[in-house]
Amino acid sequence: MSSRTSNSVRNTSVNFITQIVTIIASFVTRSVFIYALGKTFLGVSGLFSDILQLLSLAELGVGTAILYEMYRPIANNDEKKVTALMNFYGKVYTIIGCVVIVIGLAITPFLDFFVDNKSNIPHLRLIFLMYLSNTAASYFFAYKRNILIATQNGYINSLNQTAFSLLQQVIQIVILLIWKNFYAYLAVQVLCTVASNVEISRYVNKKYPYLKENKHEKLEKEDTKNIFRNVRAMMTTKISSVVVTSTDNILISKYISTAYLGIYSNYTLFVSMIRTIITKAFEGLTGSVGNLATCEDHEKSYKVYSNAYFINFWIVGFCVSMFYLLVDSFIKVWIGDSYILEWGTVALIAFNLYFRLMRNTNLVFIETYGLFRQMRVKSISEAAINLVVSLFLLLALDMGIYGILLGTLISNFLTNFWWEPYVIYKDCFNKKSYRFYLRTGIYTAVFIGTIALNLFIFKYITVGSNILSFIIKLFISLIDINLIYYITLRKMDEFKEFKRIMSGFIGRMKGKLKRN
Repeated sequence: MSSRTSNSVRNTSVNFITQIVTIIASFVTRSVFIYALGKTFLGVSGLFSDILQLLSLAELGVGTAILYEMYRPIANNDEKKVTALMNFYGKVYTIIGCVVIVIGLAITPFLDFFVDNKSNIPHLRLIFLMYLSNTAASYFFAYKRNILIATQNGYINSLNQTAFSLLQQVIQIVILLIWKNFYAYLAVQVLCTVASNVEISRYVNKKYPYLKENKHEKLEKEDTKNIFRNVRAMMTTKISSVVVTSTDNILISKYISTAYLGIYSNYTLFVSMIRTIITKAFEGLTGSVGNLATCEDHEKSYKVYSNAYFINFWIVGFCVSMFYLLVDSFIKVWIGDSYILEWGTVALIAFNLYFRLMRNTNLVFIETYGLFRQMRVKSISEAAINLVVSLFLLLALDMGIYGILLGTLISNFLTNFWWEPYVIYKDCFNKKSYRFYLRTGIYTAVFIGTIALNLFIFKYITVGSNILSFIIKLFISLIDINLIYYITLRKMDEFKEFKRIMSGFIGRMKGKLKRN
């Protein structure tokens, strides 16, 4: 197994395991949060998180642009160039952190606009300022995490984040159980964010001593121009991504209710868990694809892409199917029937999640091959279509939550679904993109068919106990989703390659265990 493949498997494995641990801890914390503080504070938490995600527009994709520039000097062992990029990165992120603080303070007096009139939330502005502090704190040291990703050591970043996340959530649970104090809960979050960033900064300085030795290195003007050229190209992608992912909660809070947002946020908690696991897993691929982009030919790149897309589908299809089939049953057991959403809402959440996550492989290749300029018009169109269609369906047709979620789904189909693969196939592989649409059609048919079969089977599960019903459905889903995927996809070349890679990795792990 090549070192690039080995690094990808290691990073992906560690990312996956650490995210599972984080998710379990987050779920326990959420359970205690609901018990201690209720729906409305849950809605406020989701609302402010999305408002602050909008403020992250100040970043404009600088981190991604600089990460892209780092792959070649790292491959060439050009330590001075890497240091110059990191120095530039640090200065830019310090400025961005200050900008986020200023904009956050500017909108603080207008927070009532985003909350429905029925909600009576004490100290709303203080809560927002604590969320703002947590967001701003992440900019002053977090930039050093990217060198770990670029050097294919992203697993270290994952371990750091998991350790401090666990520490944070243990303390928060104690605070909620004893004092039920939301402000102390938020203060712990800020302190742990700062501590995590300080520790990763210390580690990076120790692991890469040349960063200090060359701390006065500066980028040449041409390099700076190239970064800002890519940032300008990425600006629209960043704006689109933030608008599409952040406006749903804001619209729900404003036009439906903050309490409803609290119920909705329990579903989006699971969505975030799934997205985080899969996205983190694919971060393990980013450094290796970046290295591949500087070293290999079109056919090799296409083979890696096809294999990654296949693995992405299997993981995404399995996770989203499990979500759609089991989330209602789980919530009934967890916190009761009063927290259940309509089946149509859950279906739209699931399909939005599926088509969003199926883009993972595309996004990795867009980032690592620097295809930012080709995405400009697409990104503007996606954001505009999403906002206009969502507002039209919500306000003009009075479709409520369905209108908001349909707007997101429609904008994805009209922009990302066809444009991203077209550009990648043309610029990275020199091939026609019809192969992508055919393969995606096959995968999606398998995905929908598997869900339909499970729903048919579930009709015959009539046990009275919610817990027993959930366990039976869980057992059936775990087996037959993977079984159907295996039966329908096992003859594909991508499945055979995936089987070969995993066999090699398991063999290496067994060898290491025997030596120890």
